[in-house]
Amino acid sequence: MLFSGLRMTSTTRCAAAGVALALLTFAPAAEAAGPRPPFQMPFACGQTWEASTYDGHWPDQDSIDLGQWSASDANVSKGEPVLASADGTVLDVFTTSNGEVRVYLDHGGGWVTHYIHLEQVPPLSKGQLVAQGEQIGRVGNSGTEAYHLHYSQLADGKAVRIAFDGALIDTHAANAASYNTWGNGEKLTSANCPMNSFLSLDQGGVRYQMIHKPGTGETKIMALAGDGAVGSSTWSSTWSKGWTHFTPFRIGSTPHYIIYKSSTGEVHFNRGNALGLGFTKLAGGTWSKGWTHFMPFTLGGTPYYIAYNSLYGGANIDRINAAGNGAATVWSGSWGKGWTNLVPFVQNGVQYFLAYHGGTGAVEIDRITGSGNSVTITEVWSSTWSKGWSNIAPVVHNGVVHLVKYKRTTGAVQFEYVNAGGAGTVVAGTGTWTQGWTAFSPFTIGTQGHLLLYKVATGETKVVKLDAAGSSAITVWTGSWTRGWS
Repeated sequence: MLFSGLRMTSTTRCAAAGVALALLTFAPAAEAAGPRPPFQMPFACGQTWEASTYDGHWPDQDSIDLGQWSASDANVSKGEPVLASADGTVLDVFTTSNGEVRVYLDHGGGWVTHYIHLEQVPPLSKGQLVAQGEQIGRVGNSGTEAYHLHYSQLADGKAVRIAFDGALIDTHAANAASYNTWGNGEKLTSANCPMNSFLSLDQGGVRYQMIHKPGTGETKIMALAGDGAVGSSTWSSTWSKGWTHFTPFRIGSTPHYIIYKSSTGEVHFNRGNALGLGFTKLAGGTWSKGWTHFMPFTLGGTPYYIAYNSLYGGANIDRINAAGNGAATVWSGSWGKGWTNLVPFVQNGVQYFLAYHGGTGAVEIDRITGSGNSVTITEVWSSTWSKGWSNIAPVVHNGVVHLVKYKRTTGAVQFEYVNAGGAGTVVAGTGTWTQGWTAFSPFTIGTQGHLLLYKVATGETKVVKLDAAGSSAITVWTGSWTRGWS
């Protein structure tokens, strides 16, 4: 398919191409509203935004304006990724006569969502299938002055009081106290968390997890006990808000991280300090804005990563230098749009990754080979899964690569293992967990695969281990953290 047979030798970094504005007509909403879809906030996991409305708000006061502010009350909404609130179909994408860039999504059963004042017309097509959490644009100020997102949920064409994560918000037409609260509105934290995972690291035989709150910048490293139970924090700090991606890699035995802000392109290369005592910044800079995925992998002991923009389809393969303080692009080009999960794994010493498209269910496994500036990606298997898997975690269990697949909207969970040579997967077991798990961080103790699980909306936390057959999971630790970690 789209990844097959690419030989990576170019040295030019790819920036996502812009799309010319177009004036399109609005198609009416579907009729006969069914049950409300499991809508999530249209922003990245853990981000906190403020909602407000006012008399005369279009199409009525149940629509909301969403913005976010810094500690010094500066509007910091510009360029932030806008995500689909639920699985759906692109109903329309257009520019109004006063310059507003809009996207409308149809979620079936008469339910539609509006996303207005986007930065530019995104490369979406009418009828295109999108998954919950898939990026559909960026926050702008088209047709207005202040950067923000105008957002509506409509049933049978009429705006209704908004619900996120199954709960109605306080900002709505019948609550006069929620009017004219711009800059001091209702604070809402996003649980729109596809593919979300904490960062795990192993130093001197001790396992750690790094966790971060995008809403506040609070950052911690947590130590894990020998049985996988989570212990106390070894380090904490407060970073600036807006970091959207944390990509791990190793230089020798030392863990390193790339942290990135999608809204601005700001990037840091950090080295992990010994004993889980924080990070040392090695270098910083500015990359292109808008990357949606960073997938690390290793060839011949050298760390690389794939940078991918699911909205435009742009992709880079970058090689990290020996000092761990920068990277060089060894290939850039265009892949297909809309891949929602990129899952790396190693099998018998060979690097692979699984790509999944949550909007269509398309899935494939690709093998990565090569060295230096020459990297080859070869498709070894493809199929179609059901749509809507939000988390796909690779777990090494008894020497075999397993996948734990989860749908946070229903709680469905599936345990699979990967065939030799990456030739597809086999279902080992299925089940139903509670809904709402957002972080899946895999690690292995001895030969047994484990997962740290977390719910950003409630703070519920647990560690589970796979059973002997890899067909289900057993809880080994439970805890309660504060909300908002991602």
